[in-house]
Amino acid sequence: MHDESERGASRVKTLAALLIVVAFLYGAAKVVPVYFANFQLQDKMRDEAMYAQANRRTPMQLREIILTEAQGLDLPVRPENVVVEMDSNATRISADYTVTVDLTIYQLKLRLTPHSGQE
Repeated sequence: MHDESERGASRVKTLAALLIVVAFLYGAAKVVPVYFANFQLQDKMRDEAMYAQANRRTPMQLREIILTEAQGLDLPVRPENVVVEMDSNATRISADYTVTVDLTIYQLKLRLTPHSGQE
Protein backbone atom coordinates (compact mmCIF):
# COMPACT_ATOMS: atom_id res chain seq x y z
CA MET A 1 0.00 0.00 0.00
CA HIS A 2 2.82 2.38 0.85
CA ASP A 3 4.28 1.88 -2.66
CA GLU A 4 1.02 2.98 -4.37
CA SER A 5 0.82 6.28 -2.45
CA GLU A 6 4.43 7.06 -3.43
CA ARG A 7 3.59 6.47 -7.09
CA GLY A 8 0.50 8.70 -6.77
CA ALA A 9 2.57 11.50 -5.22
CA SER A 10 5.14 11.10 -7.97
CA ARG A 11 2.44 11.44 -10.61
CA VAL A 12 1.09 14.61 -8.99
CA LYS A 13 4.59 16.14 -8.88
CA THR A 14 5.17 15.22 -12.52
CA LEU A 15 1.81 16.68 -13.54
CA ALA A 16 2.52 19.89 -11.59
CA ALA A 17 5.95 20.22 -13.22
CA LEU A 18 4.41 19.61 -16.65
CA LEU A 19 1.76 22.28 -16.02
CA ILE A 20 4.45 24.77 -15.02
CA VAL A 21 6.46 24.02 -18.17
CA VAL A 22 3.36 24.36 -20.37
CA ALA A 23 2.42 27.68 -18.70
CA PHE A 24 5.95 28.99 -19.23
CA LEU A 25 5.97 27.95 -22.89
CA TYR A 26 2.53 29.51 -23.43
CA GLY A 27 3.68 32.79 -21.90
CA ALA A 28 6.90 32.76 -23.91
CA ALA A 29 4.96 32.11 -27.12
CA LYS A 30 2.91 35.26 -26.42
CA VAL A 31 5.73 37.55 -25.19
CA VAL A 32 8.72 36.63 -27.40
CA PRO A 33 7.08 37.79 -30.68
CA VAL A 34 6.44 41.23 -29.15
CA TYR A 35 10.09 41.60 -28.11
CA PHE A 36 11.24 40.34 -31.51
CA ALA A 37 9.04 42.89 -33.31
CA ASN A 38 10.39 45.61 -31.00
CA PHE A 39 13.93 44.54 -31.87
CA GLN A 40 13.09 44.77 -35.58
CA LEU A 41 11.66 48.27 -35.06
CA GLN A 42 14.80 49.33 -33.20
CA ASP A 43 16.94 47.96 -36.03
CA LYS A 44 14.94 50.03 -38.52
CA MET A 45 15.40 53.11 -36.32
CA ARG A 46 19.15 52.53 -36.24
CA ASP A 47 19.34 52.18 -40.03
CA GLU A 48 17.21 55.24 -40.69
CA ALA A 49 19.12 57.38 -38.18
CA MET A 50 22.46 56.31 -39.62
CA TYR A 51 21.54 57.25 -43.20
CA ALA A 52 19.02 60.06 -42.57
CA GLN A 53 21.32 62.89 -43.60
CA ALA A 54 22.72 61.02 -46.59
CA ASN A 55 19.17 60.25 -47.76
CA ARG A 56 18.09 63.84 -46.98
CA ARG A 57 15.18 62.75 -44.84
CA THR A 58 13.19 65.24 -42.80
CA PRO A 59 12.03 64.47 -39.24
CA MET A 60 8.46 64.11 -40.56
CA GLN A 61 9.59 61.59 -43.21
CA LEU A 62 11.53 59.61 -40.60
CA ARG A 63 8.52 59.56 -38.28
CA GLU A 64 6.31 58.24 -41.12
CA ILE A 65 8.87 55.55 -42.00
CA ILE A 66 9.00 54.38 -38.38
CA LEU A 67 5.21 54.43 -38.02
CA THR A 68 4.82 52.41 -41.22
CA GLU A 69 7.38 49.88 -39.97
CA ALA A 70 5.62 49.63 -36.59
CA GLN A 71 2.27 49.12 -38.30
CA GLY A 72 3.78 46.35 -40.44
CA LEU A 73 5.08 44.70 -37.26
CA ASP A 74 1.65 45.07 -35.60
CA LEU A 75 3.01 47.31 -32.84
CA PRO A 76 0.71 49.98 -31.32
CA VAL A 77 3.00 52.95 -31.98
CA ARG A 78 1.23 56.27 -32.50
CA PRO A 79 2.72 59.45 -34.02
CA GLU A 80 3.05 61.08 -30.61
CA ASN A 81 5.13 58.08 -29.43
CA VAL A 82 7.91 58.70 -31.97
CA VAL A 83 10.56 61.35 -31.30
CA VAL A 84 13.00 62.39 -34.03
CA GLU A 85 15.86 64.73 -33.17
CA MET A 86 18.21 65.97 -35.88
CA ASP A 87 21.21 68.22 -35.70
CA SER A 88 24.29 68.68 -37.88
CA ASN A 89 26.12 65.79 -36.18
CA ALA A 90 23.55 63.08 -35.64
CA THR A 91 19.99 61.89 -35.93
CA ARG A 92 18.27 60.27 -32.97
CA ILE A 93 15.01 58.35 -33.21
CA SER A 94 13.16 56.91 -30.24
CA ALA A 95 9.73 55.66 -29.31
CA ASP A 96 7.93 54.92 -26.08
CA TYR A 97 4.84 52.70 -26.20
CA THR A 98 3.03 49.98 -24.31
CA VAL A 99 1.88 46.60 -25.59
CA THR A 100 -0.73 44.59 -23.71
CA VAL A 101 -0.19 40.86 -24.00
CA ASP A 102 -3.22 38.69 -23.26
CA LEU A 103 -2.07 35.69 -21.23
CA THR A 104 -5.68 34.49 -20.80
CA ILE A 105 -5.68 34.85 -17.00
CA TYR A 106 -3.53 38.00 -16.87
CA GLN A 107 -3.05 41.10 -19.00
CA LEU A 108 0.70 41.74 -19.15
CA LYS A 109 1.64 45.33 -20.03
CA LEU A 110 5.07 45.71 -21.62
CA ARG A 111 6.52 49.22 -21.84
CA LEU A 112 8.97 49.29 -24.73
CA THR A 113 11.40 52.09 -25.60
CA PRO A 114 13.31 51.33 -28.79
CA HIS A 115 15.84 53.92 -29.94
CA SER A 116 18.32 54.44 -32.72
CA GLY A 117 21.36 54.32 -30.48
CA GLN A 118 22.84 57.33 -32.27
CA GLU A 119 24.18 59.78 -29.71
